[in-house]
Amino acid sequence: MNNFCSAPFRGFYQGLDGKISVCCQTPVLIDNNNYEEALQDEKIKNLRKKFLKNEIPVECKICTKRVRNETTKLCESDNENFKVDEHVPVFLDLLWSNKCNFSCMGCNPRISSSMLRYKNAVDLVDPYNTFDANYSWNSSEEQQNRIDFILRHKNTIKSIHLNGGEPLMQEGFYDLLNQLIKYKATNIGIWSHTNGSITKYKNKDILNLLKQFDKCKIIMSHDGIGKKGEYVRYGLKQDVWLKNYKRFTNENIQVDVQVCYNIFNCLQLEEMADWYEDNLNTKPNLSLWNWPPSYSAQYIKKDKKLYEKAILILETHGKRFRKYEYVIDFMKQSLEHDLNEMHWRFSESISEFDRLRGTDFLETFPELEELYY
Repeated sequence: MNNFCSAPFRGFYQGLDGKISVCCQTPVLIDNNNYEEALQDEKIKNLRKKFLKNEIPVECKICTKRVRNETTKLCESDNENFKVDEHVPVFLDLLWSNKCNFSCMGCNPRISSSMLRYKNAVDLVDPYNTFDANYSWNSSEEQQNRIDFILRHKNTIKSIHLNGGEPLMQEGFYDLLNQLIKYKATNIGIWSHTNGSITKYKNKDILNLLKQFDKCKIIMSHDGIGKKGEYVRYGLKQDVWLKNYKRFTNENIQVDVQVCYNIFNCLQLEEMADWYEDNLNTKPNLSLWNWPPSYSAQYIKKDKKLYEKAILILETHGKRFRKYEYVIDFMKQSLEHDLNEMHWRFSESISEFDRLRGTDFLETFPELEELYY
């Protein structure tokens, strides 16, 4: 079935505010502390009914075929007998809280607690930031419920993904791993994102835990090198990031590096690729940063010469990254947002970030001056 997605049958997502869904695209959100009951909610059953008819539910229209295919692959199991009234957990995607020590451009206070001090700047660039916002959510009190659910289904769960905030600052992450080790469930794959700032938290060393699992992968985010990277991922210290990268790899833990292509790094791709080839033993994955619109690389279309330069760099050096073809397709798509509004939001928000942080955008990104004024 071309339109099928197995997430409603095999996926489990707990995200912002501790609410439950079946994938990170959150087609529906269920507020129920009983996970078994939540996964039998009529809204989720309706998703299953539609997919079994080879129809895409209206709640999933925003998702893409590529994401559905990737999700279905993550949710593959030995039991492919899909039923409307049955949920078999295979892939879990979990956020404990928004605790984070970085304030990255393009993020918002719902995802990073450190970003709250820059809320005025975020509001300027992201028109939807204040929509139904809760800036202090934390599902740690649900921690034992979540762990109990995982232990009940440890025979079917194949992979658990930890997202953030900063996952390596979540005490629940360490408690979960300890419980899985205690109950001999180290066959479950562990997959976590991190900003690369820490490998130890409150005298707990994440490497000592991860080494006990058959399969584990750490995805380290990195969106620019030198002062440019430290401007975009505010809180980043490149030497610390590289030290932690080497600490993971020296322990034979699989590490992927994820680079989000955006307005700040689209002209720096060649220099970034050089740095990665000199310092890493993996080819980074090039993913897309398309929200807020003014920080997406498509905003460079405001200046024709800069856009042509960005495309040339992407076509020449994109192949030094994985999955770059998807980024080229995105950059050549028609612009869906008004350039005048994008310009206003970009300039005003950058000015406010500089005021609040004491940074200097034009000193750091002189090549983007035409997009600022």
